[in-house]
Amino acid sequence: FYIGYMILLPVYLLPFGWTNVLLVFLLNHFMISILFVGVLGVSHLSDYVAHPEPDQHGKLNMSWPKLQMCTSVDYNPGSLFLNWTLGGFNAHALHHLLPNICHVHYLKILPIFREVALKHGVVYMEMSYPESLASHFRFLKKMGRNVQLKPVSYAG
Repeated sequence: FYIGYMILLPVYLLPFGWTNVLLVFLLNHFMISILFVGVLGVSHLSDYVAHPEPDQHGKLNMSWPKLQMCTSVDYNPGSLFLNWTLGGFNAHALHHLLPNICHVHYLKILPIFREVALKHGVVYMEMSYPESLASHFRFLKKMGRNVQLKPVSYAG
């Protein structure tokens, strides 16, 4: 079904030929993959985030909110521009904890979110995009070397 809409229909309807349609299809998916990793990958695939293992009964020894906080990194969460262009995905912990709240409210909620995390002693990982990207590449390097994935302590 997907291939029909994305490849066969354009080949049939457009005058470009199947090789051009296939090339544009592959290029589009390559570019979207890079954007996806650049936006969401840095939030979860970081050397700061934890990768908790369940016990023998398949249970994690932490609450669901704490799991969201220790497995998400936020980058420039107070940025009006990134909040608008990325739909709030730069405030990823907030996105996971409040999935039914529209991202247009994140900038108002963020100070309360920080305060509540501090009050309860929960680490809120917030950094610039270049810092989160560097952390992402450090994580990938460790994965490539098969190094034990122990999260780096976040000093914020």
